Amino acid sequence: MQFNSFSYLIFLTGAVIVYWALPVRFRRIFVLMASLFFYATLNVFFVAVPLFICCMVYLLSRRMLAEPLKAKQWMALGISCALAILIFFKYRDFLLVNVNTLLAWIGASPIHMARAIALPLGISFYTFEAIGYLIDVRQGRLAKPNFMDLCLFFMFWPNIMSGPIVRGRELIPQLKFQFGFEPRFAFEGIDRLIWGLVQKNVIANTLGLWVGKGFSSNAAGAPSTIDGWFLAIAFGLQIYFDFAGYTNMAIGAARLLGVTLPENFRYPYHAATPPDFWARWHMTLSRWIRDYLFFPINAKFKGAPLAL
Repeated sequence: MQFNSFSYLIFLTGAVIVYWALPVRFRRIFVLMASLFFYATLNVFFVAVPLFICCMVYLLSRRMLAEPLKAKQWMALGISCALAILIFFKYRDFLLVNVNTLLAWIGASPIHMARAIALPLGISFYTFEAIGYLIDVRQGRLAKPNFMDLCLFFMFWPNIMSGPIVRGRELIPQLKFQFGFEPRFAFEGIDRLIWGLVQKNVIANTLGLWVGKGFSSNAAGAPSTIDGWFLAIAFGLQIYFDFAGYTNMAIGAARLLGVTLPENFRYPYHAATPPDFWARWHMTLSRWIRDYLFFPINAKFKGAPLAL
């Protein structure tokens, strides 16, 4: 069930109506069940992946808080496990080919594994969120974890598939769902949802057809220099409107539930310089890299205080 499909719009409409009709005490379990159902429609077997990461983060976070002197080791274990899962699914075939090449070079038997394993959708997003959560717990920015909070945080259906990447301390408080309905939730959510559908279904998909024909090996003759430039620009726009469309649909769906997700794009092609472009493109990933990689490395090697 993709965001830009009729089945998703039917699911979203029904879920939003039921959500606001339910008493507050039942909303959390309903959103979790709806999120599990949504992810299961993508691949029922891969529901186990985010649930496993959720359990791992929950147990290791509790160990970090219970054993402060070993918190760094527990955090490192959690980050290693999360990255190992991500690498297994995303780079498994590449690693297998290279390992077998090395084994053949030394005369050892190759490793035989089934190679037809699909990639769980959204695995990069909730892996980064898991790593960020563990670091925040280690640095005292999050209180004692609640398993239900973590399940909702990692499985929240509006952003599990295509982001934006959120932090526990900015999303989990909203997942209490204790606010009442306000008309602005509907207006703002529908506005972003429609704009996201236009970006994906009308602009990105149309550009995709043109770009696909232009770069096709069956195209009549080689494209001219001008054609090549136009195709390159069209491909860049297709990527942007595809990703931004999914992001806007995610933000819109969350807004229909009264939840605010962070912005992920800010007119990147209006940027004046390359650094400005990357400050506008996939902003939640850029700030994740800044706060969880650049600042800690900078603080370690320069002795500067870490302030996120």
